[in-house]
Amino acid sequence: MIGKLEQSEIREIDAAIARQLDLFQYYHTLKDQSEHDKKYIQQLKKERNELQDILSRIASSARKENMEDIMLELKNNHYKFP
Repeated sequence: MIGKLEQSEIREIDAAIARQLDLFQYYHTLKDQSEHDKKYIQQLKKERNELQDILSRIASSARKENMEDIMLELKNNHYKFP
């Protein structure tokens, strides 16, 4: 049959072929891993933003202009960086 298929029809055909070739579980596992990774990245971004906010408040209260000044101040006060 030669003709045009809708995107939804193409996806259904792709899924049927993948099931028949036993690729469906492989792609399902990859999709799950991808979703997990996205959630982990979002969590890391949230934590990073919270830490940047804390650093900004510290800089503001310490009257420092930039992060290099803050890092130098912390280092001079014997803070151990990882």
